[in-house]
Amino acid sequence: MDFWRYLQTCILKSFPPKEHIERVAIDAKANGDINVDIFSASKKFESINLFLSDLNGNKLQNLPLKLSQIKNTKWHISTKAKNIKTWNPEKPNLYILNIELLDKNKNISHSVNERIGFRTVEVVEADGIYVNGKRIKFKGVNRHSFYPSSGRTTSKELSIQHVKMMKDMNMNAVRMSHYPPDIHFLEACDSLGLFVIDEVCTWHSPHLDTEVGKKIVKETVIRDVNHPSILLWANGNETGWNTELDDDYAIWDIQKREVLHPWNIFRKTNTMHYPSYHIFAYDSYAKDKIYFPTEFLHGLYDGGHGAGLDDYWKQMWNMPLSAGGFLWDFADEAVVRTDKNNILDTDGNHAADGIVGPYGEKEASYFTIKEVWSPIFIENRFIKPSFNGVFRVENRYHFTNLNECKILAKWVQFEGSKGTDKIKILSESEVKLPNLNPSQKGEFVVNKPNNWQSSDVLYLTAIDPNGMEVLLGVIQ
Repeated sequence: MDFWRYLQTCILKSFPPKEHIERVAIDAKANGDINVDIFSASKKFESINLFLSDLNGNKLQNLPLKLSQIKNTKWHISTKAKNIKTWNPEKPNLYILNIELLDKNKNISHSVNERIGFRTVEVVEADGIYVNGKRIKFKGVNRHSFYPSSGRTTSKELSIQHVKMMKDMNMNAVRMSHYPPDIHFLEACDSLGLFVIDEVCTWHSPHLDTEVGKKIVKETVIRDVNHPSILLWANGNETGWNTELDDDYAIWDIQKREVLHPWNIFRKTNTMHYPSYHIFAYDSYAKDKIYFPTEFLHGLYDGGHGAGLDDYWKQMWNMPLSAGGFLWDFADEAVVRTDKNNILDTDGNHAADGIVGPYGEKEASYFTIKEVWSPIFIENRFIKPSFNGVFRVENRYHFTNLNECKILAKWVQFEGSKGTDKIKILSESEVKLPNLNPSQKGEFVVNKPNNWQSSDVLYLTAIDPNGMEVLLGVIQ
């Protein structure tokens, strides 16, 4: 979109015409079905025109109206798009839905556009959370809106940086703890690809009464309703949940997304926090609930997020009703104390519980999480004289075929007095990966150069379809 068109869009949103669209709520399904609620008090609109465009504003297709109903100040429209690409964290395909309200002469009286993604969310009781027909394991983290020099005030640049770091750790989800985030953070989740649990802390400290809570739930859902990244709403947190608000989300949400209670067994889900390892080892005590702790492996008290993740993840991956979980939390929260010579104050040990430091400094757990949560899982091997080059592999993506990725193999010899001061690359090759759908297992073969037995180590670097490194394996 060029600058002048962008400027015009901003002006129209800030100063709409007298007869205008107040807001829209959109439900775009994975099969192309689109339902739209258009809110306007104007009595001069006669008809509606819808069309789909790409993110650059290029028109892709007109959308025929299958259903049009008017009730009070709301138009309800149904249509269907053809040949669309669905949205998911691995392939976050987005479109622009353009909505034009026409007068009796078919002139455009007002138009708006919304960025959308086509995806279907289902929470199937005693089964799992499905997106576009695929059962999901959340590889998630909790995130506060915080930065040392600006406190709760953040920027679009910071939002993009945080989402990219989460993606780099092979995460696919983030929980908004414990309040709705800045819009630019949700936009980054939409465009870069992260599942979101959007939260209103309706009964924490101080307790939120029902009158105020209803207003906040309404404002949150109306503001965030069209983000494809949002899968679930969260009501409350560890000190309680205002149950009088549970049914309010659906009033404002055209998609009727499910509501969960963090740290509670509620409806179809069990999100109890900080489970002991044996709960996964011997199954959950709420055996018919979909289990995903919205907080686990506290970064401060559990010795670093990476310390126990491998053990927990093996249980989570193999437990039928586990939908993964959300680490606590993403970053240390430290504020610059200008009254104390600009020290970073974390209130003692109360806020130093992140995977990364206050400015995003990467700790050791960052790289452990990336390895444990790699969507390309390679069974460990040791290289002995009988090594045949075969590796067993599992596709742990949800939406990506393994042959869309590649592995770079590098046979290396260490040189120098300390062993690792210098390296000599004996051989490099690209490995062809098998045609494996998500959750399937298979094998790939690394070619052995003539001098392979002279090497000290074999590096296997897995690259996703976007050119991002998802795994660095070291085989000795």
